Amino acid sequence: AVVSTQSTGMYTGTNKPDPEQYLLGRKIDDAVDPTAETSDALDRIGGGPTNLEDRAEVFRTMDAFAKAREDPMFQIEKQRRNAATDFRNNPLKMQKVRELLQKELKKDLKKKKKKKRKSESEEGKAAFL
Repeated sequence: AVVSTQSTGMYTGTNKPDPEQYLLGRKIDDAVDPTAETSDALDRIGGGPTNLEDRAEVFRTMDAFAKAREDPMFQIEKQRRNAATDFRNNPLKMQKVRELLQKELKKDLKKKKKKKRKSESEEGKAAFL
């Protein structure tokens, strides 16, 4: 199959390969080859595996990462984690949290002591009678 020299209309001057070359499995330029884009991505991540099953695994992994990047819930969760990390790294906010926790602990201890004293006094009254 030879590249057609006949050109008409808007296709004048383009080096478009003959469709028969693609169907016969001959080497075609990257503009027409659909696997060229993915093989470039594999080359960027370290040459890529040569085994077909390994390549499929890489494609699945790349697809999972792409879905994760595009998923709005993933973005929301990422923002939530970043906000929590920023909060934990802010010493002023953490100091306020510690102070609030200490106040709550003191209140709980006071309530427990009061409850204990009340139960002890009731036991003493019951033993006295």
